Amino acid sequence: MHTKEQLEEIYEQVPATYWDDSYANNRMQKLYYDMRFKHVNRMLADVPEAGRVLDVGCSSGFSLSHYSKARPDIHYAGADVAEHHIAYAKQERPQFTFAHAPAEALPFEENTFDAVTMLDVIEHVVDLDKTLSEVKRVLKPGGSFIVFVVEEHHVVFQVIWWFWLKTKGKVWEEAHLRDYDKKSLIADLEKAGFTIDEFKRSHGTTCLIVKAIC
Repeated sequence: MHTKEQLEEIYEQVPATYWDDSYANNRMQKLYYDMRFKHVNRMLADVPEAGRVLDVGCSSGFSLSHYSKARPDIHYAGADVAEHHIAYAKQERPQFTFAHAPAEALPFEENTFDAVTMLDVIEHVVDLDKTLSEVKRVLKPGGSFIVFVVEEHHVVFQVIWWFWLKTKGKVWEEAHLRDYDKKSLIADLEKAGFTIDEFKRSHGTTCLIVKAIC
């Protein structure tokens, strides 16, 4: 198990423009993200007008920029442990609110957000119990928690991941602290006190997406 400091060293190797560049220049990555955003945008549809959404592990604010295309009325915020990513996000996307903070210590008041998203993030956090407690704290009662994760034991993903680590994705090697399948993901969310509202598979069944209610 990596320490918080070791993980931060890994994240420091990732350029702040990583996601923007991947989306712009890699067709497979663009397809991956577009499919992910399609599901998330649908799950955010019940956020009230002028509501508030937080993306935990937001990096450069890449995901928020895509959410806002579908729902420009929402107030968006993001938090990430990588300081240079947050600096870039504040510069490039000043219309959103960004905070340099770990998932285990979100710098927001209780009952602030109508929805919280964690996309390809939950498998990275060091203290899962504290992270999920923080998500519950900042969510309004009845708010939505949307989690997207790759099922790493899926045979198709294992082949893709092997090639990815040999090329452009090498920077992510050893950054995942836990592997999820449907049963374990739902179990962790229910243990933290969330109620599962919706579960779906996507990306040819290699990915899991859950909408849970606070």
